[in-house]
Amino acid sequence: MAGAFFFFPETAFSSCYFHSRVYIIRSRVSDAPSAYTRNPHERIFIMNDSKRISLLGVIVEDNAASDQINRILHAYSEFIVGRMGIPYHSRGVSIISVVLDAAQETAAALADELGKIAGVSCNIVSAKN
Repeated sequence: MAGAFFFFPETAFSSCYFHSRVYIIRSRVSDAPSAYTRNPHERIFIMNDSKRISLLGVIVEDNAASDQINRILHAYSEFIVGRMGIPYHSRGVSIISVVLDAAQETAAALADELGKIAGVSCNIVSAKN
């Protein structure tokens, strides 16, 4: 199956190329964030069957970053089980907890994208099995 090319007209993705356990997905969304690529319309997901439940903790110190955060979380919505946001006004931060059911590589890619935003800190905790 290495080198197979797929086209998904009914989804948010315009094409998908599989090579050695890596799907390179080209999105039709013009402002889609990129993970592990320089092309803003391309995203790489490591696809495997070893999904884990993970908790992603995000601390937002700059509320102007909320649009970017929501765009990125929406791009990963198929892996998100639920999320909760808590404004902590006395400290001037917002705290977001996100529960994921995804491969560790996908959770790490999400944390990496969020961590690149100025004023945002995040970390992942995963279940053992």
